[in-house]
Amino acid sequence: MNRTQKTDEQLAALASHLSVRRAAILQAWRDAVKADRELSAPSSLPRTQFNDHIPGLLDAFEKSLHIHSSQEQVAATEERKEDAASHGLQRWQQGYHLREVTREWGHLQLCLVSELEEYSTAHHDLEPSTMAIAWRALATLCSQGVSDSTTQYFHLQQVEAEGHVRDMEQTLEEVRVLDRRRMDMFRQAAHDLRGN
Repeated sequence: MNRTQKTDEQLAALASHLSVRRAAILQAWRDAVKADRELSAPSSLPRTQFNDHIPGLLDAFEKSLHIHSSQEQVAATEERKEDAASHGLQRWQQGYHLREVTREWGHLQLCLVSELEEYSTAHHDLEPSTMAIAWRALATLCSQGVSDSTTQYFHLQQVEAEGHVRDMEQTLEEVRVLDRRRMDMFRQAAHDLRGN
């Protein structure tokens, strides 16, 4: 078996390990977020709402460890982008602030870093390229995930702001109409008083 095949085999084993450890990774992430005093919103969410699209993102991470063709890479990237954007959408709907969204991502990254560190410590026979690929995949997952989540969050914030502007413009127009009616009434009353 050549080095590339060995690396591929080791990456597949790592992906399987992460899949088996999924519940523990999610629990570590929930615990880290819960312990973060700067995050208040997560404590009021049921577990399924809190997890939301993170399992899908972990699936994408595991897939990225298996991927060899660029076409598969593009498909996996699109799946990850959808999950990350959906995460930003859901957090917006739950009343999160942008800082809370990014702090959650930071905790997820640290949990995955711990998992990779433990795995590499327990497997001394790993090819150097195996963990290099895994670290790069993790960095890509987290940096692009934060980017996609925050982009969606900002988009929703912009849509909401545009809605507020439209509401204010409509209210302002209603005030102008009322003001015109009031002025017409004053004119009519002044005319009537002069006529009498």
